[in-house]
Order: sequence, then structure tokens, then C-alpha cells
Amino acid sequence: MYINVYTLFCVLLGILGVVALIFLIILLKRMCNFMYKVNKFLDSNSKNISSVTEELPKVVKNAGEMTENFNMVSEAAVEVTSSIIDKKENMASDFKILTEVLKIILNMFKK
Repeated sequence: MYINVYTLFCVLLGILGVVALIFLIILLKRMCNFMYKVNKFLDSNSKNISSVTEELPKVVKNAGEMTENFNMVSEAAVEVTSSIIDKKENMASDFKILTEVLKIILNMFKK
């Protein structure tokens, strides 16, 4: 008894086709379950999703205002810092002049 190669090939293709269909059915069932869960999740959270989408423009606007305020504060801090540095340099030169004057006065009293 011999098995024809063509018949063997057709049987193997049939078995592979059935296995592929079974995997496809399992995949489709899992996809349907997943879509059902996603739909159920969206239905149960639709109120929250709506409130978030309504509040999102306000949050973005507030973030923009906070960024502008931060930029203004940082600019003011830079100005104050540069002013303090200038004052420090002026005070250092004034202190140096004062010490020179005091040295001159001390030298006058020593004589």
C-alpha cells in the first residue's frame, strides 16, 4: 500500500488549515473579549473622561500662566542679583577708601 504524495500534501495542508483556523478563532475571541473590556471600561469611566477633557484646557492655561510667572520671577531674581553684585563692588571700593582714610588719620596722630 502506497500513499500518493499529492494526497499526503493535501491532507497536511488540510490539517494546517484547520490548525490555522483554530488559532484564528482563538485570536478573534480574545480580541472580542479585549474590545468588550475596553468598551466596559470606557462606559464605566465616561463621566471621569468627560470631566478630564473639560478641565484639560484650564490646566494647560494655568501651566502657561505659571510658566510666565516663573519667567518673570527669574528675570527679577537676575536683576536683583546683578544689583547686589554692583552694590557689593561699590561697598568694597568704599570700604577700601575708608580704610585708606583711616590709615592717613592714624598716621597723622602718630606723628
